Amino acid sequence: MSSIEQYNKIITGFSSLQEAQAWLLSLGAQVPLHPGLRVKQNYVRGCQSFVWVDGTVTDNCCKFRLDSDSLIAKGICKILMDCFNELSTQQVLAINFQQFSTVAKTLSVQRQRGLQALINKIHNIAKNS
Repeated sequence: MSSIEQYNKIITGFSSLQEAQAWLLSLGAQVPLHPGLRVKQNYVRGCQSFVWVDGTVTDNCCKFRLDSDSLIAKGICKILMDCFNELSTQQVLAINFQQFSTVAKTLSVQRQRGLQALINKIHNIAKNS
């Protein structure tokens, strides 16, 4: 089972939106602070909160770091890092917003747009590395 499928399964097990959002907050608490990541070139436009992304591709293996000033956004960052890290460029580019639809259902429309912006940024890093 892929990481995306695992996260979707976890989310479908919650009985309320509040429960799912509390879980996202707890995930956010697990993301370490990356002060060096918080630079203009890594900033992601279109997110409700301030979010930064960078990444590298070494031997066709992608590694991304994400950070935010918001705990719920950090929870989303944790999910994305778990789902995209250690994949090949081709695998990264094959993942799209629709695969995160279960996660997206727990988010406001603005946060859904931010999720799409994060996926787009990750794709751009993978394509250009």
